[in-house]
Amino acid sequence: MAEIKIIRDGVVVTCDPQRRAGPMCILVKRDRIAEILPEAEVAIARFPEAEVIDAAGRVIFPGFIDAFYQGESFILRHLTSARWGRNPQLRRALAYIHGQADKEQLLLAYRAAYFSALKSGITFLAESGFDNLDLPLEAARAALRRSDLKGMIALRNGDQIENAKRSAVPSIMYACALPAEEELTVYNLQSSLRIAQDQHWPLHVRLGVTRKGHEILKRNFQKSAVQILQEYGLLHHRIHLVHLNNFEGDDLEVLARTGIPVIVGPQAALMGAVPAPPLAQILSAGISLALGTSWGLPDPFGNMRALQLLTNAVGAGPLDPFELLATHTIVGARTLGVDQETGSIEVGKKADLAIVDVEDIRIQHLRRALPLRSSLSTLLEELTPSHVSDVMINGEFFVRRGEIMTYADEDLRRETNGLIKTVSEKAGEDQEHRIPETGRRRQAQILPLVPTPREEDIAEAEVEHAPEAEPSEEPTTPAGTGAKPANQDEPENLPPKPVELPKNVKRVFGEDDVA
Repeated sequence: MAEIKIIRDGVVVTCDPQRRAGPMCILVKRDRIAEILPEAEVAIARFPEAEVIDAAGRVIFPGFIDAFYQGESFILRHLTSARWGRNPQLRRALAYIHGQADKEQLLLAYRAAYFSALKSGITFLAESGFDNLDLPLEAARAALRRSDLKGMIALRNGDQIENAKRSAVPSIMYACALPAEEELTVYNLQSSLRIAQDQHWPLHVRLGVTRKGHEILKRNFQKSAVQILQEYGLLHHRIHLVHLNNFEGDDLEVLARTGIPVIVGPQAALMGAVPAPPLAQILSAGISLALGTSWGLPDPFGNMRALQLLTNAVGAGPLDPFELLATHTIVGARTLGVDQETGSIEVGKKADLAIVDVEDIRIQHLRRALPLRSSLSTLLEELTPSHVSDVMINGEFFVRRGEIMTYADEDLRRETNGLIKTVSEKAGEDQEHRIPETGRRRQAQILPLVPTPREEDIAEAEVEHAPEAEPSEEPTTPAGTGAKPANQDEPENLPPKPVELPKNVKRVFGEDDVA
């Protein structure tokens, strides 16, 4: 691969503090952005040996940052229904994935999810993980490396923490997850903080998401989530606040003073997979938002549109298009602590880029319109993952013309459909009824692009005709114990011994790629 690349004639949206946008040339040296120039000719004259990439008809964004994702949701979203809280198939599928799936199956699930994220323009992804020894950690880490995404994985128990201490992968970081409300004690809260401080890891916090979780905290601590975090000094540590929805007193003012963003999943909230956050209060307090897929199909554009819909619904929108774009780029990077390396197009940062083809959506004026405010709004309303033509990470292309370059699409489809069929069969089994074989095949083939909830998010939706009911968190093993949680729907079985898979790399080259 050429060490110097010149990306010319594209419209660049930098997401830098100056909010620059317009026709620019990007000079990439090895893995970093070396210069941003108004014209390409000067750079071409200086570096005649460079690979020149014609980006005419393209808009270039920073690679998108997905600040919170549950990777197993990618293969479970076909079980989505309007009454997901009463969906026994979803419960059984979750029980199988979280308690019985082996490393190979988890690797297939994560790999499909992460390659899908890559094709959508995501270059950095924060994986939520789950508590089952160190199996999910190993599978997620292997899938991140195989997909070439940069990432962060939340550690859920002692086995995962010890495993992460022994592993050093430059492109993968870790966060120490606090236990859920039902399991949170002063001891394991302080233990988690101490581990995070010793290892220089951020804390992953998912407290106070639902009213039920908020009430548990009030019963056990006599405090809200923000008050607990403040009292025990967690707000002075690097922290990821995921789906923080319930506030009281001066919680919002306290949070605003820290400058810590709140991670939300607007598309998942819009579909009912997670509770909708109090966006009007959060934004009016001056608290920044970072976006994550949360559950389902990775789609930064759909997520940003969902955020606009939600903010409009509560009278807090529409958001400025540059501010909206920042939620999935630079604010997400700042939330995860990687903003010095990625999240914006600036000299010195890694060359992580998402390039979209705008020829088919008839917005040619975008290349000449400045400051692009109205044009950018239109663009963000119309783009979908299918418009992502090229994705660059660390100065190398991993998607060209919409095709993954390091894995064959047909192999991904075959592997994913096989796993979905297996999980669908497990989800369809009970003591009294087995779904017909034809039904299984149909379930394995139909993949509606709709997010669905995770197992811990379905307990409170069991009450019919109760619109105020919200999902709740499942008990999480305190960090450091390494214990496996009990499962009410399936027997508690330890997973098979992990088996490493060969990479079987296939590379697909475009006609004009330069070796």
